[in-house]
Amino acid sequence: MKLATKLSLSLGIFAVQMVGLGVFCLMQMASINGFTTAISNEWIPRIILAENLRLDADSYRREQMRHLIARTPEEMAGITKELTKIANNFNERLEQLKAAMDMPEARRLISEVETLWSGYRKDAVEILHLSEQKRGDEAMPLLTGEARKKFLTINDQLSVVSEMATSGAESASATASSAYDTSRFAVFALIAIAVVVAVGINVVIVRNTLRQLGKEPGELGELAAEVAGGRLDIERDPNAVGVYAEILTMVESLKKNIENAHKESERAQEESSRAQEALRQADEASKDAQAKRDGMLKAAVRLEEVAGIVSSASTELSSQIELSEQGAAE
Repeated sequence: MKLATKLSLSLGIFAVQMVGLGVFCLMQMASINGFTTAISNEWIPRIILAENLRLDADSYRREQMRHLIARTPEEMAGITKELTKIANNFNERLEQLKAAMDMPEARRLISEVETLWSGYRKDAVEILHLSEQKRGDEAMPLLTGEARKKFLTINDQLSVVSEMATSGAESASATASSAYDTSRFAVFALIAIAVVVAVGINVVIVRNTLRQLGKEPGELGELAAEVAGGRLDIERDPNAVGVYAEILTMVESLKKNIENAHKESERAQEESSRAQEALRQADEASKDAQAKRDGMLKAAVRLEEVAGIVSSASTELSSQIELSEQGAAE
């Protein structure tokens, strides 16, 4: 497998791990966000509604007390108006709480509160009527008697509903906290796994790369530079592998080729020396032959001259002989 393929594969695996980790974290964050949203949008508003209902009930009863001790009709009218406002707020909030609470027990308690509040309001109308007629001595027993029992029951029931909403919020908070702890552990575990896998892949790639190269890339670069600079006295490493082994083999081949080239050069020099010696000997032989030729030419010339002399003497002798013969004939 090529180095580029290995690196791409390792980066791809790491990227997939990171994407998986990111998706898991987003899912866990969404889960935790769901719990926190439920707390903020469901449970806390229920608690606030239940507590506001208790405050409204307390405010209503307190205004009833003020109405009993009010001295002027105007003051009573203002208190009556305030009581009507508080009662309307109580009714609205009670309907909201009834719609928000989805637990059967809470709904039962809210229904009881609704019934008790309806009875309490009827008593309140009678108490206000007696108060307006300055018959406080008759209104006070009603306010502190049966009406007070209804008020305390309403307050207790709303407290239970508030506690149930608080318990639900605490349960959601505990679930969110547990989900956070689980998510944190899972994220740390996934990160550890990703790191171990990445380190394992890195070790495998490094080992395979070093096995292919035989040495560190920097050392191979220095070795190649030295070989390029002419250094061939490199010791053979029997454990060499990969590119390093190929470089050592190349150096050995270069050394052998250079040695063979030196031998061939020496052989060529010897042959050249022999050729020069033969040429010298041939030149000397040529000079000797030329000298012999020149000598023979000189001898031939001298022979030619002698032959001419002899021929000339022979002719002269022949003439004398003829003359002698003629003289003898006469």
